[in-house]
Amino acid sequence: MNTTSILASGRIGTRTLLLVLGLSIAPVAFGSTDGSPLHDAVRTGDLATLRSVVAAGENPNPRDNAGRTALSFAVETGNEQAVRMLLDAGASPDINDFLGRAPLHHAVGVTIGIARQLLAARADVDIRNSGGVTPLMQAAGAGRRDVVRLLLKAGARVDFRDYQGNTAEDWARRGQDAELATLLSVRIQSVQAPGALPAGDENFAEDVFTDVHFPLWFEPSFLDLREDLATATERGKTGLLVFLSTRRCSYCKAFIDKVLEIPDVRRRVQSAFDVVGLEIMDDSPMIDPEGNRSSVRDYATANEAAFTPTLIFYGAQGRRMLKIVGYYPAERFREVLDYLEGGHYDREPLRQYLARVEATPLPAPTPIIRDDELFERPPHMLDRTAFAAERPLVVVFESPGCEACQRLHERVLSDRSVRRLMTEFDSIQLDATDTVSRIRTPDGGLMSPAQWYEALGLSYSPAILFFDRDGQEAMRLDSETQRFRMEGTLQLVLEGGHKQDAQLQRWRWKKAVQVFDQSAQR
Repeated sequence: MNTTSILASGRIGTRTLLLVLGLSIAPVAFGSTDGSPLHDAVRTGDLATLRSVVAAGENPNPRDNAGRTALSFAVETGNEQAVRMLLDAGASPDINDFLGRAPLHHAVGVTIGIARQLLAARADVDIRNSGGVTPLMQAAGAGRRDVVRLLLKAGARVDFRDYQGNTAEDWARRGQDAELATLLSVRIQSVQAPGALPAGDENFAEDVFTDVHFPLWFEPSFLDLREDLATATERGKTGLLVFLSTRRCSYCKAFIDKVLEIPDVRRRVQSAFDVVGLEIMDDSPMIDPEGNRSSVRDYATANEAAFTPTLIFYGAQGRRMLKIVGYYPAERFREVLDYLEGGHYDREPLRQYLARVEATPLPAPTPIIRDDELFERPPHMLDRTAFAAERPLVVVFESPGCEACQRLHERVLSDRSVRRLMTEFDSIQLDATDTVSRIRTPDGGLMSPAQWYEALGLSYSPAILFFDRDGQEAMRLDSETQRFRMEGTLQLVLEGGHKQDAQLQRWRWKKAVQVFDQSAQR
């Protein structure tokens, strides 16, 4: 059975499960890391050299070629003195390596004193690795009741789930500690359910991972979309809607349950389109509406389905009328249907249509929230044509009176993990309606924020653009965005994952496979 099959089956033991998710359960020996003098001193256990390097004022947070800091090395080897020296020198306790592991993850496998030091240094108690696993889950799976108690006392969220939908209780059961699992279950029941948000279709529990099931009214398909489109037009419909999803996608489930299943929305969709659901991980052969042959996976890649859900609307002769990516609240999706039903796609892009129909004057719109600690102050010089920048770039377009922008600040940009990741970017905040200011864009253009927003073809507010160090667009979020998606996209761009596969869910899956392969070689 190959690595992917092992991960998919769920039939793996506790020790292997810990390795799959990159969780050390004993100190390991290190080889060459191409690291800094700090790494070398920690690896050899040379405290005198470490003390000298620290006293020389060296950067305490350099990474080796695997993204590991010297502090991570010190924690993993259980060297409490080295941990103390590095923390006193200003080493960050929250820097993940390229498999998402932070020092607090490694601390679960060593003496509890190291975990205490990290928490005293204000380590993020709920930090996740590439599998979405928190230190509490790891400690529960390893049966470290002492560490579990310490983390809970420090405020660890017992109701968080990893990217496979498991809580710390599930981890304890997999670790065959039934008593600990029961205690954690009681804790979970005593707190507010994860994602319990105010009523409204824009509110859904992003961290509840339940399998996505396509509605019965979606059409069955033999993966010949050309034939499916012909059937739809023969029925007198406008065309075919392809709904690209993946298992355990909370955005997909919310789109189906909170938007597509609304009676009037469902009637409008069904009257105009036959709907076919596809899984982006599927390697089955298919034919697209234009007659091109590929796998479903490659079809999703070719159509730049960077996130799920991705909805692609096709008209006669396989013409692509519109593609939208991500979760759209019901009222915005009704406007999308208006755009399609009115044939506006023949005359103007969706962005222009929405700007026109939503141009009703509003009384004193709420001003944009300015977060000067997170975003750089103007003037902004984003031009990266002459030479590469030191860091990648994230640009957040907002607009006055934007409720979704308020939600982004309250629920996403306030998150400690998101803010930490954004410090590794040049972070810029722009008003999508500003026609006066002038900025130099990454490709060297000179224009107003409003002109740039239009040139980029954006239609949602807030819209978030990610650029690499060379100024090439890496990813974009042009729909409702919550914390997990923002956090994952920041990680993907930082690691350059978009250069191999600019699809967030597949990237996360590959990271889990990579963790397994690396751990199995130890």
